[in-house]
Amino acid sequence: MATATCLWAWGGPRPFWFTATPLLFSASLLPQVMPMPDFALMTIAPVSAGAWKLVTAGVPGAHGYVSVDPGATWAGIRTMLIALSATAAVIDICRLQPQRRIMLWALAASGGLVLLVGLIGGRLGPDYRMLGLIDVAGPFYPAQSPIILPTQSTGVGVADFVNVAGQRYNADARFIGGCVGLFRYANHFAAAVCITLPFLFSVWLRETNARMPTWIQWAVIVTVGAAASWGVAITAESRAGTAAWLLTILTFLSLVLSAPRLRFIAGSAAVVTAIAITGFLLVILLPSETVLKYVPLDLQAPLERLLVAGRAGPARVAVRAFAASPFLGTGLDTFRYVFPKFFTARETLFYAHNEFAQVLAETGALGLTWLTILTWYLVPKALRFWRDAPVPYRLLNAGPWASLVGITAHSAFDWNLHLPANALLICIVIGLAASSVPARNPRVSPRLSIPEVLPRWLLVGFCFLALVLLFRDAISETVQLELRKAIVADRLAKKASARPPAKAALATAFKNAEVMARWDSGNSSLMASLGQVQLHLAAHTPDAQDRAKLLETAGHWFDRARHASALCRGLPEPTATPRN
Repeated sequence: MATATCLWAWGGPRPFWFTATPLLFSASLLPQVMPMPDFALMTIAPVSAGAWKLVTAGVPGAHGYVSVDPGATWAGIRTMLIALSATAAVIDICRLQPQRRIMLWALAASGGLVLLVGLIGGRLGPDYRMLGLIDVAGPFYPAQSPIILPTQSTGVGVADFVNVAGQRYNADARFIGGCVGLFRYANHFAAAVCITLPFLFSVWLRETNARMPTWIQWAVIVTVGAAASWGVAITAESRAGTAAWLLTILTFLSLVLSAPRLRFIAGSAAVVTAIAITGFLLVILLPSETVLKYVPLDLQAPLERLLVAGRAGPARVAVRAFAASPFLGTGLDTFRYVFPKFFTARETLFYAHNEFAQVLAETGALGLTWLTILTWYLVPKALRFWRDAPVPYRLLNAGPWASLVGITAHSAFDWNLHLPANALLICIVIGLAASSVPARNPRVSPRLSIPEVLPRWLLVGFCFLALVLLFRDAISETVQLELRKAIVADRLAKKASARPPAKAALATAFKNAEVMARWDSGNSSLMASLGQVQLHLAAHTPDAQDRAKLLETAGHWFDRARHASALCRGLPEPTATPRN
C-alpha cells in the first residue's frame, strides 16, 4: 500500500487536498508523542500523566507523554498516514472509469472468494484445524496461545503467569476464536462479506443488465445472498455481522431497485434497521444506572449482565477512558494497555470491539473532529448519489455505498480497522464511494505551483519512510516471534522431561533480538520479551555469579521496556507465588 501511494503521489498534478489531508491528519497526532512536563500532562491527559508518574518517580525534571506507549502510537501514526494516503489515491484514480471498473471487479472477485472459501472451509472444528489443514491450537491449551498476535486471534488475551528464576511475569495467551474460511476470527469473516458482496451484486447487475431476464438476475442475487446470510449467521454465528449484513442488503436494494415503491420500502427498512442498531449501541454505551432505571425490575438483572459482558464491556471502558482524558486521549493504538486500568478481569481486551469508541479513547476530541469531518465529507455525497445517479451508473456503483453503510454498522461492534485485510478493503471502499460522485468544480491545475508541490513531495517522502519502517517492524515482529517460541519451548521442556532443553534456542533468539533492539528501540514489547528470555536463561544457570549477571541484564531490559511504555505488559513481579 505504501509503495502504491508513493507512485501515485509521484505522478501528475493532483488537487491540493489529496496530498495535504493525509499529512494534516497525521501531523495532528504528533502532540501525543512529544515529551511534556507533568503539569501539562495533568491538564490535557490525566490518565497518561498518572501512568508516567509511576515510571518517572524520583527522577527530577522527568517528562511524560500523552501516549502511554509512544512506540505503539508512532506505529499507529505511520499506519494512519498510509491508510489515508491510500484512500486519497483511490479517490483520485477511480475518478477515471477504466481504472474504476478494474477496482470494482477486483472487489467483486474478492467477495466471491471470501464467501466461497468460508462456506467450503466452514468454522474451526474440534481438532483446531483451520480449513481442515492448518493447526491453530495453542501449545498449552487448544483455545489459547501465547505465540500469536492479537490480530491472529479474537483480540482477547487471558493472563498466563509464568514463574521463573524466582520471579513471575504475565504472558498474554490470546484466545483462538471460531476461524471461518480465510479469517482467524469469525466476526471478521462476516465483516468481509459485508464489505465485498455488494460489489459482486453490483457488477453482476450491471454486466447482465438488458442481457438476460430480470428474474434470472435477481434469482442469482437471492441465491448468493442466502448463501452469504447462512455463512454470516449460521457458520460464523456473528450477531453483529447478521445485523450489519441485513442493513447492507437493505441499503443496496434501496439504491438499485427501479420501482419507486420498492425503493421506498427498502430505504425505510434500512432506516429502521439503522435506528435499531444505533439504539442498541446507545443502550450498551450509556451508564448502566441511567439505562436500568427505565427497565422493569425482572429485566434489570439480565440487562446488567449484558452491559458488562461481550462487546459492551470493552466499549464502555473506551467511553470511560475518553471521559477521563477527553482532549488528546491516551495515545493511538494504546487501548490494550489502558483496558486493565478501567476493567479488572483475568482477560484483557486488546481492542474495544467498537472502532468509534476506541478512536475517542485513544485520540479524544481530536478523533471526534476526524469522525465529524469524514461524516461531513461523505454524507452529502451519499445523498447526491441516491438522488441523482442515473440507472446504469447506479447499478455499478451502488456496491461501495452499501458496503460502506454495512461496515460502518459492523465496526461499531468490532475492530475491523485493526485487521490489515479488512482495513485495506475499507480504505478502498471509502475511496470508491467518494469518487462515485464527481466533484462539481474539480480544480486540477496543469502546472504545479509551490503550494501543491510541497505537500506532494512531503507525502512521497513520508510514505517512503513509512515503508522502510514497516519493513523494520516486520523484521522486529519476526524476531519477537522467535523469542516467544523459545520461551514456549522452555516452558514445555519443564513440563515434559523427554523434551530437549531450550537453553540454546533461548540464547540464539536473544542474540538476534538484541541486534534488532538497536533499530527498534521504542518497542516496549520487544524489550519486555528480551528481559523474559534472560529470566529463563538464568533459570538454566547453576553458577550464582553468572545467574546474577543474567538477572541484572534482565532488569536492564525490563527498565527499558518500562521507560518505553508507562503501562508495559509482561514485566515481572517480585514473587513466584501463583495468583489465586
